[in-house]
Amino acid sequence: MAKTKTPAVTRAALPRSVQEAAGYLEEITECQVHVDDAELQLQQELSAARQRAHERVEPHVCRAQALANALFDWAQTNRSELTDNDRLKTVDLVTGVLRWYRTPPSVRLTKKEEVVIATLKKLGFVQFIRVIEEIDREALLREREVASRIQGIRFGQDEIFAIKPAGMETELELIRGELKKAKPVRPSREAA
Repeated sequence: MAKTKTPAVTRAALPRSVQEAAGYLEEITECQVHVDDAELQLQQELSAARQRAHERVEPHVCRAQALANALFDWAQTNRSELTDNDRLKTVDLVTGVLRWYRTPPSVRLTKKEEVVIATLKKLGFVQFIRVIEEIDREALLREREVASRIQGIRFGQDEIFAIKPAGMETELELIRGELKKAKPVRPSREAA
């Protein structure tokens, strides 16, 4: 499939008036409507393609599953003969290989983790409890003046330029020169 080139983003002329700025917002709205329509159409086409593929492969998946289950039952029934009384773990057939192997050991909790941790502490098995150390960023923000003197810690805060054209549900944000959709707009405090 041939790659299509993405057009380079060019700088638009600065608006010379409030009316021209309003026109820019209107044009951004039109552009975003086209983008949203294209994304919706793409999602619909992908969904339809996934459905068609699922319908094509489902009979094959079902048949392969049925054959695998039958093969497993046959191999289990004849395991002693196939593996020379469990001396072999692999059986070579003309069209493929059958093998039995164990997964790595795992731990499964049969009760809630908090209950198991409390039991381990009560019994003195603290070697089975992992303590995770991590930076408490909220505490650092609460005590900025003290924390700012610590090497390796720096505070930052970004300012984002947001555009919400009339009639659009979502806000657009200009982040490092790239226009992105923001989360749905919350009513501003000034409007309340």
